[in-house]
Amino acid sequence: MKTFYFFLLATFTSVMAMAQEASGKLDVNINTDEGTSWLTSPWVWVAGAVVFILLLVALTSGGGSRRVSNTTVERTTTTPTGDQVTVTRRTNEDDLA
Repeated sequence: MKTFYFFLLATFTSVMAMAQEASGKLDVNINTDEGTSWLTSPWVWVAGAVVFILLLVALTSGGGSRRVSNTTVERTTTTPTGDQVTVTRRTNEDDLA
């Protein structure tokens, strides 16, 4: 049985070795001029980078307008002795950031 398996393995090995031999001359020409892809043009990459940078700046700057709002909070509290105390607090939106 081992002899049969060895014979089978030797046959398949020789068939694979013969399949690797070149049967004819193969001519490959990589310098064809069938037209170029638009992705290979450098100006496309430069224009894409400019658009990306402009979009990134526009999104991160928030439009450039900065609104400042002032908030005033007044709280009046009556103490157990009957006195009224008023507390006023003013905050800016810039102070919170």
